[in-house]
Amino acid sequence: MSNGLTPRPSHRKKLEGVESPLVTAKRMKPVLSLTSSDSDEGMERSLVSVTLPPPKTFHDMVHQNIELPYICYKIINTPQFSRLRNLKQLGVCYFVYPSASHNRFEHCIGTAYLAGKYCRTLQRNQPELLIDTNDILCLEIAGLCHDIGHGPFSHLWENFMERCALFGNKYSHEEISIQMFDFMIEDNKLWELFELSGLDQQDIIFIKEAIFGRPLPGYTKLIGREPQKYFLYQVNTILSYGQCPYLN
Repeated sequence: MSNGLTPRPSHRKKLEGVESPLVTAKRMKPVLSLTSSDSDEGMERSLVSVTLPPPKTFHDMVHQNIELPYICYKIINTPQFSRLRNLKQLGVCYFVYPSASHNRFEHCIGTAYLAGKYCRTLQRNQPELLIDTNDILCLEIAGLCHDIGHGPFSHLWENFMERCALFGNKYSHEEISIQMFDFMIEDNKLWELFELSGLDQQDIIFIKEAIFGRPLPGYTKLIGREPQKYFLYQVNTILSYGQCPYLN
C-alpha cells in the first residue's frame, strides 16, 4: 500500500514494500493550498505558498544564546519531548552530588545546536562534501530527539528493563527513541510541518537512522542517505556531540 510519499529516485526500489513501523511514514498533508479564480479563459489555479516563522532563540547555560529552526521549537513543545524536563541526565547521581541535577531536556537542546554547528562548519570548510540544508536540518532534529526514548533515571532504567526481561535482553533507549519519534509526529500532527520544512520520507528515515546509530531493524545497511554521504552519520557516533557539553 502506498504511503503517499515519493522517495528520491535513487532509493525508490529499496523502499518498495517497506512495512516496518520504524521506517514507514504516514501520509503527509499538502502544505500548498490550491485556490481558484474566474477569468475570461476559464478557471485558473494558483498556488498559495505558506512560509515558516523564523528560528527561535533559546538561552543555554553552556552555549549561551542559540537559535534552532521553527520545526525544532514545535517538537520541543510536544508532550513527548517536554517529559524530558523531569528525566535526570545522570540518573541517581544527584542524590550524592546535588548539583548534578540537569535534565535530558536541556541536554537535547544543546545537542541539536551542536549538530547544526558541526554540519555548517563542514559545509563551509569543505563544500566538496555537498552538505545541503536538508542534511543539516535532519541532523539537528536527530540531535534534538536522540534521547526521547529514555525512561526514569536515564540509563539506570535500561538496566532495570533488561533485568525484568520485559523487552528481552536487548532493550535500548535508541530503539524506543525512534518509536517515540514516530508516535510524536503522528500524535501532534507534525507531518505538514515536516513537509513545509522541505523534508520527505527519505529525510525521516535518515533522522531515525541517525538516532539509532546504525541501520534500522530489519535492514542490513543505511538507506536514508547515499553512500557518499555516510560520513554524516558519524556526526553522532564519532564526534559524539551529545557528550561535548561536558568538555566546556
